[in-house]
Amino acid sequence: MQSRSASVVLLMLFFCASYGADRAVAQSVRARVAAVGDLMCHDDQIKHALYGNGYSYDSCFMYVAPLLKKADLATGNLETVHAGADAVFAGYPSFNTPDEYSAALKRAGFDVITTANNHAYDRQMKGITRTLDVLEKLGFAVTGTSRSDTMRSKPVLLTANGIRLAFLAYTYGVNKNALPNEHRLTVNITDTTWIKEDLTYLHALPKENRPDKILLALHWGVENSQARTTEQQAFAKRLFELGIDVILGSHPHKIQPAEHHTVLRNGEFVECFVIYSMGNFLSNMLKRYQDTGVIVWVDFEKDRATGKTTLKDTRYTLTYCYRFMEHDRIKHRLLPIEQTLQTNTAPPAVKKIMGEMRKELGDLLGSDKRFLPLAAP
Repeated sequence: MQSRSASVVLLMLFFCASYGADRAVAQSVRARVAAVGDLMCHDDQIKHALYGNGYSYDSCFMYVAPLLKKADLATGNLETVHAGADAVFAGYPSFNTPDEYSAALKRAGFDVITTANNHAYDRQMKGITRTLDVLEKLGFAVTGTSRSDTMRSKPVLLTANGIRLAFLAYTYGVNKNALPNEHRLTVNITDTTWIKEDLTYLHALPKENRPDKILLALHWGVENSQARTTEQQAFAKRLFELGIDVILGSHPHKIQPAEHHTVLRNGEFVECFVIYSMGNFLSNMLKRYQDTGVIVWVDFEKDRATGKTTLKDTRYTLTYCYRFMEHDRIKHRLLPIEQTLQTNTAPPAVKKIMGEMRKELGDLLGSDKRFLPLAAP
């Protein structure tokens, strides 16, 4: 009898413990954002992607798409425009890319596309307007450029697992200072006053629509450099104090360091994060480090009871843009480095390069001890 009573008590304790654990889990929710750097399309990427009357880019993403789709939201910087075939497709210096490129991005798992960068005005207003048409028709949330000469692009807001996230996008400028005064509102040029306006707009939203965290895609820095500047570090800190929680950098075409910062905001300490450059994700740039990018994973956690959302974790997955010949065509394939080094999806010579990149860029990113590699999300 005593044995049976003891068994009943143990069983009750087990169910109570399980119930308590379930409640503890239910009290918080998480959302993961995956972010990548520059999405570019050079001449070889256009010429060799033509099949019959259309273009195909899906194979570029075949090894990274399964990773991107594990995020709740995935975002990248489209550093080209879709001005249409009649404007003639071309790469650098005046980009114009087939629509199929962004269609492949959508199928690969991207949700948010930022368009504020130095190539946004490569094909003038037609490029800006038609790019927005194409991206919106594909179902992307887009920020960074505007069709209007009188109204800037506003932040976009999305909800993932009950966590509300706002995305902003700004660029240091456009090439050749080509943006005429009458179109100066069509591209979000980095301006603290404008960023403050965006933050005021977000904070003035009804409580149920107000973002829990704010992410800024920032096109800045020194091209082809692996170093951030002291001016960028000071500006990042200022942005954090104003209300930005995460800065996702692009433009240098090479990976640059990342940093965590704790700032005092409205009497409360807030954890923030910046990666100064995520490098190129997809391009035909061939110099060392230009062919290596990174997927940045940012995890947020929201306490259901208090409504407070915190930056919980930041990780990275290094990627390599593998360029090779296949049936007389130049192909580009994005390979997650850690996974590829354990498989036969690349020849030994390429794996050797990737091994070197893992070590060198791992050391660079590892300068922030809280930014850790994540091979398989």
